[in-house]
Order: sequence, then C-alpha cells, then structure tokens
Amino acid sequence: MAYRRLLDLSYLHEKPLPDDIDQIARLIRMRSHSDSIAIVLQEYFVRTDDGWVNERVLREIELVNAKSQKARDSALAGC
Repeated sequence: MAYRRLLDLSYLHEKPLPDDIDQIARLIRMRSHSDSIAIVLQEYFVRTDDGWVNERVLREIELVNAKSQKARDSALAGC
C-alpha cells in the first residue's frame, strides 16, 4: 500500500517527495508505518538533493509533458 501511495503522490505533485520520511508518512496517511515507507523508498526510489524520486514516474511525467507541449504547439500553429 505504501508503494502505491508514494507513486500516487509523486504523480499528483510532479516533483520529488520530501526528504523527511515522517513528513511523507503524514502526506500519504500512514503515520504509524514510517519503517515500511523507508524500506519502500530505499528499494524503489532514488534519493536526490531535491528529495526522493522514482525514475519511472519521472519518465512518464516527461512523456506526458512532451505530448502536451506538442499539442499546444500544434494548436497555436493552426490559428
């Protein structure tokens, strides 16, 4: 459950998760599971200077943003 909630939070905000595990636990409403969250973060996320990121989430967000930009450019060209 923690993994899914961490992914949802990452996709929702489109930015790295905070560095503080207790803060993440509050954000995903799993305050009493900080140890489990830490294990999931260490296994499926990468810690950066900005916070915790998941490589797949970053690729998916980049892909969606590129498609949106392409559609926006196409719409402006048609005006």
